[in-house]
Amino acid sequence: MAGTVEAGSPFHRNLGLYSCLTAIKPTSDEGPVNIFWTTICAEYFPPSAGYKTAVMQRVLQDDTMPDFAVFKIVLRAGPRRNTNDLHEKQIFIVECKRPSKDTPAEWTSATDQLIHYCENNVDGSTRILAATAIGRKVKFWRYDAGTLSPLSAVLDLSWAAGQNETVQMLDYVRTHGWAWNQSGSA
Repeated sequence: MAGTVEAGSPFHRNLGLYSCLTAIKPTSDEGPVNIFWTTICAEYFPPSAGYKTAVMQRVLQDDTMPDFAVFKIVLRAGPRRNTNDLHEKQIFIVECKRPSKDTPAEWTSATDQLIHYCENNVDGSTRILAATAIGRKVKFWRYDAGTLSPLSAVLDLSWAAGQNETVQMLDYVRTHGWAWNQSGSA
């Protein structure tokens, strides 16, 4: 893992993301990784655009906790009268691990954990988008009725190329997450 972030990269230009990303050191525990993903979810899934992020909360049917779950909120047709007019769906789940877990066995373990979270999502959808983040690396996934398929390779956020691909993946989640979830709703 590089000690710095490549100059001119997308996160280098965003001081909040840059600060969080450069705080992730090879010896860091999971805390800085969680802080980075809290910050990036707030940036790409803001409440003002109809999103909310649950951080380390029991948002699954079996009471286990993913590190992050992003919900998209839409208003049902007609005038807003009460909270029953709001329609919420989990569109994105993130599982974070400390940098020292960057081994093939730990990526497999984190992926298995992510499958468990997707299977037990609170709204019963059989389709959800997800990511595993280990230190400064991330891999994006699409969950479809028990099958987790990669949407990306492992992306290294220390480099501009990894950041650019991550931005594209977050845009993909924002653009397609709701429709993907809805297409698998019971």
